[in-house]
Amino acid sequence: MATPVLWVHSRMSKNTAAIGKLSPSLSGYVGKLFLHQRCACHIINLIVKADLDVFKPMISAFRTAISFLNSSNQRIVAYKSYCIAVGVRPRKFALDMDVRWNSTYLMLKHLMPHKNTFSVFITTQHPLVEGQPLLTETHWYVVEKILLYLEQFYDSTVVLSGIYYPTAPLVLHHVLEIDGHLSTYKYDDDLKNVVAPMKAKYLCYWCDIPMLYSFAFILDPRAKMTGFSNVLQLLS
Repeated sequence: MATPVLWVHSRMSKNTAAIGKLSPSLSGYVGKLFLHQRCACHIINLIVKADLDVFKPMISAFRTAISFLNSSNQRIVAYKSYCIAVGVRPRKFALDMDVRWNSTYLMLKHLMPHKNTFSVFITTQHPLVEGQPLLTETHWYVVEKILLYLEQFYDSTVVLSGIYYPTAPLVLHHVLEIDGHLSTYKYDDDLKNVVAPMKAKYLCYWCDIPMLYSFAFILDPRAKMTGFSNVLQLLS
């Protein structure tokens, strides 16, 4: 298990050393302003994780249910048989990773279409928790709200993580979309307490438009200065 950690550490050290050597040479041409730019996907990750912990008890119940199913080959076979009996294609559900919020999103997204079969099976197999089933209708309601809310952040992360096309001109598009998304949900009765701290985190990083992304946006033939002016007006 130590090898990947050492490899990542080595890779980060080499990147740091490379930037340290290149910065003095490049700063005379482009200035220090353009030599350091925060990763947009990392900022999205910080925004989402700012208050994802609010839903931790609900999400934890689904982790427990998936772990309970996957911990026994006999249960896996029984669930598969049950799905086939009711005419549903069975599938295996994977757990998420604490350090990757998007894995939590995918875990819940893959589970949601199987709500009926999964819920019935877990209810009949798992012991009651404080006199209640492990998964209740409230759990599923909250998960549905979480999925709808996080979809924008997930889609933006996927687009801005692309490697076969330039992503810098797309950042301002998603900065604008995320801003509108947060504004839409700030009046939602179930999520308004979550949106406020996420909006604060958003403004912490994107209150000022990143200069490098601004130039990339303007140089995009689809945007130019006219599009940039429109973005500034909308964000103001």
